[in-house]
Amino acid sequence: MGELATFGQELYPQESIRAIESFSDAPADDNLSAKIAELLPHPSENTRLRVASKLVQRFFKGSPAFPRLVKSLKNDTARRELLYWRTARTDEVIAAIAREIFYPYFVLNIIPKGYDEAAFRMANTATLFSVDRIIGRDFAIRYAREAWNFRSERTVTLALRIMKQAEILDSISVKLGRRHVLGYFPQPLSLKPEVFAYCMYEEFLGDHPTADRIHNGDCSKLFFLNRLQVDSLLKTLLKRKWIEFEGMHIGFAYSDLDSLVTQLTK
Repeated sequence: MGELATFGQELYPQESIRAIESFSDAPADDNLSAKIAELLPHPSENTRLRVASKLVQRFFKGSPAFPRLVKSLKNDTARRELLYWRTARTDEVIAAIAREIFYPYFVLNIIPKGYDEAAFRMANTATLFSVDRIIGRDFAIRYAREAWNFRSERTVTLALRIMKQAEILDSISVKLGRRHVLGYFPQPLSLKPEVFAYCMYEEFLGDHPTADRIHNGDCSKLFFLNRLQVDSLLKTLLKRKWIEFEGMHIGFAYSDLDSLVTQLTK
């Protein structure tokens, strides 16, 4: 993992969808940021331009297949999941939190690295909550500082809020003195095969990954998918002929994302 960067923009799902629907075929240049800014409701021009630049960075850089897929899909949940995928992969703090804190704890049932059970329980303030299976916001901030030397509490808080906006996480709050302590836990999720296929292609296209690498990839960890869920999705992708098994490895039926998206949106 490279050096993590701070960021200051929310998920903006409605604004993102509107921008993608309006400009899915436009080149990702400075003019695009200015055009998107005109669609945004923020009263400050500087804020509109700043948010628009972030939307371009998240959703319009790289393959034009991504905005084309989001525009073509009519399922709001699938769209939101794709926005989350690209946001987490662009603003790496979100992906790091998913990979190193939530996925180990909620999917693998292991404590995040660097802690034994007693130290984790104390750091995570779990006894404050009516349910123990949560990750506290304060723990995520502490983990980022200790594991990654990342000290922006605001960015970690925003990353968790984006995961909630994407409905990947939900939250619970308790009052401790004068402040509210937030805890987060995963939402039930049934990832659509089209979303998983796109994410897997974007992550592994050009490679011949084993199923084990898929299990340990971002396409699995960022959505908190366990091995059985991933295997089930792979079987669906195989049945639809979007992938093929080559011994221990997985082959891709399409050589580029544009060809895949054409198939996914038929």
